[in-house]
Amino acid sequence: TVFYRHKDKLREGEGILCRVTTVIGEGKQRRYEIQDVDTDTTANTAAGGKAPAVANPSGSSSSFRASISSLMQIPESNERLPDLPKGRQVFALYPETTTFYRGEVSASWRAKHDGGHVRVRFEGEMENIESQVVERRYVLLDR
Repeated sequence: TVFYRHKDKLREGEGILCRVTTVIGEGKQRRYEIQDVDTDTTANTAAGGKAPAVANPSGSSSSFRASISSLMQIPESNERLPDLPKGRQVFALYPETTTFYRGEVSASWRAKHDGGHVRVRFEGEMENIESQVVERRYVLLDR
């Protein structure tokens, strides 16, 4: 499973949750065929439930190609992930969707003490809205 960071400023969020279906080419020409998990019911359930439809970049089918620079791998589990200090800028999967948004860690997260969830305040949400709880593996560091 990967985070596909789209470059289309008209689309909502920073990117979407996808899975790699095929690797095409080698070296600098290597591309990854990916599929929006919103079209894959088994992955959709794993991502936190039912999500709104998200149009893909090509606008035609549920599969499309991306370079490695547009992808970030989602860890298989929450094990061995680095601690997150309060205020750290991240990309996080918004609860009950397949869309990632920019956010900020609102309470420090330590792997040994805080379980598998991180509190994230998403960019653009009103100040009086509490932070959201997101599974740690879906909270990615902004490179």
